[in-house]
Amino acid sequence: MRRAVALPLFAATFLVLLASFHLFSRITVDDAFITWRYGKNLVEHGVWGYNPTAFDLTQAYTNPIYALASILPAALGMDVVLFFKLVSLALLAGFVAIFCRLSRDKTLGLFLALLFAALPATIVHGFAGLETFLYVAALGFLFIAVAKGDLRAATLLSALLVLTRPEAWLLVGLVPAQFFLMALLDAWGRGEGLRAVFRWRRLWPVVSAQAFLLLFFGAYAAFHYAHFGDVLPNTFYVKSAAAFNLYTFVSLSILLLPLLGLVPAGQGRVAFFAVLLFAPIIYTYSTSPLQMNYVARFSYHLFAPIYILCAWLAASPGPAVPKRKIGGPAPAENRSGAAWPMTAISIASLAVFALISTRPAHLTQMMNNYPHALQANAVLGRSLAELHAAGAVRSFSLGDAGIVAFQSGMVALDNIGLGSALVARNGVTETVVDSYAPDVIVFHSRPGRIRLAYYGQEVLFRWAERHNYRFLCEIFLNPNYTLRVYTGLELKGLARACTLSQRANNLPQAEFLKTHFFRPPWRFWRE
Repeated sequence: MRRAVALPLFAATFLVLLASFHLFSRITVDDAFITWRYGKNLVEHGVWGYNPTAFDLTQAYTNPIYALASILPAALGMDVVLFFKLVSLALLAGFVAIFCRLSRDKTLGLFLALLFAALPATIVHGFAGLETFLYVAALGFLFIAVAKGDLRAATLLSALLVLTRPEAWLLVGLVPAQFFLMALLDAWGRGEGLRAVFRWRRLWPVVSAQAFLLLFFGAYAAFHYAHFGDVLPNTFYVKSAAAFNLYTFVSLSILLLPLLGLVPAGQGRVAFFAVLLFAPIIYTYSTSPLQMNYVARFSYHLFAPIYILCAWLAASPGPAVPKRKIGGPAPAENRSGAAWPMTAISIASLAVFALISTRPAHLTQMMNNYPHALQANAVLGRSLAELHAAGAVRSFSLGDAGIVAFQSGMVALDNIGLGSALVARNGVTETVVDSYAPDVIVFHSRPGRIRLAYYGQEVLFRWAERHNYRFLCEIFLNPNYTLRVYTGLELKGLARACTLSQRANNLPQAEFLKTHFFRPPWRFWRE
């Protein structure tokens, strides 16, 4: 890249990166606290579960690596949001450094990595508290390992990905199969017979990789089955009941189009591998309601790894097919590859994704989300914690309770079902509610009106009426979204929380944004 062109491009990209960081690194999503609650419960109560009790043990997380990491801030007494914001910074910086190290053209590699980092979706997903950025970065590096014919790196990255998201379970069999297929194709290209491929010294690396991945995944599955009674995360039972959606299937499949550019570039093998991996994932997404699809999160799962692969090919043109034995030394680089076609594909795909994922109204809502939550969910959770410490309440009910449950430190009935295996399998029934016996029931609402048709709240409302619970007050997350609190007790602390939330959050989105737009994002890196 010429210096006269590089300097303005780097300057513009860096400014966009700073702007994205300022605006979107303040975002922390409620679901992150569901995962982080596991570390807190283990340290404070000795229980590995969504609730601090052995009753209704539930695997509410889909990202075991983040659940395990949450033990550290709990053990150190460190603010969990700050801890994971620092983790996010380290992951983003580590991604750029590793990508540049893998790139032969360091200048172009740095530019394409920073361009990806500056994308608003990258900062949102990098700092929201979930595993999304780690997943797409590791998957992108896995594609690079396959393109380079590096079985060892591909195996280790597959193990990391298994601990990151359930979609990666496919890699346990897919990665060894891909490398075995590559060995067959190489042997055929050299005119060797199949007997040459099936020699033990050539098969041993693939067999070892397959054995390692099976043992690794087997240990993972065995623990979850022994502890929770199920290998699958609880979200599988909550989110997999939707009918097939053709629009979702087509719109997600379109994101695979950049892979077509890999074929004339001589990387048909890794393109084939990516299609094999993504095809069942896209089908699964097309039969799911795709909750928590903020800033096109599930599309980002597909777009980002493909971008990383294409960007690396642009910055590191090399041999079309690695001529090597499996597990042998890496082939010498071939400088005949053309950088600019892959650069164009990378930038074009990034521009298209930026258009579909950066709707101003949605991003404004996302920027307001955590500042709203600090004035509502966090205040409610801390108020419940104080009442629990005083012996006034033992349990409460709130669907999808991340921040509230985390802050409360008490038993929570998640009537959506993410945090309750009983609800996920049986629905919200009188028997389930009786087993939890919540002293406080919090309903998802519009101002003045409970959304009875959602999340089994009609059953909860009938239960509350039968136990003579009455409306206490209303927590405001924003002018159109509230939490109506019902209880049979006199709980003045909760009433104060409602008053504080209404005063802070009952503002139009644009007006509320003005209250924190110019504040540095790290002011919101707290519980």
